[in-house]
Amino acid sequence: MTETGFAQAHTMTPLGRSSTPQDIAQAVAFLLRAPAITGTTLLVDGGQHLSPQSRDVLFLTPQTDSR
Repeated sequence: MTETGFAQAHTMTPLGRSSTPQDIAQAVAFLLRAPAITGTTLLVDGGQHLSPQSRDVLFLTPQTDSR
């Protein structure tokens, strides 16, 4: 995938950006502080799962450089 395609894919999420390592760390910290949460999947994807896309946004952008 080209760098341009990668950057474009992340703007296609409802938040308009990709998840950062800090987003992941905050989600983990939340789960560690909430011992009653068990057996669930926590999606940290910028809201991508809420978009009516047929494929992951990374598959909807140019995959290779056209050079």
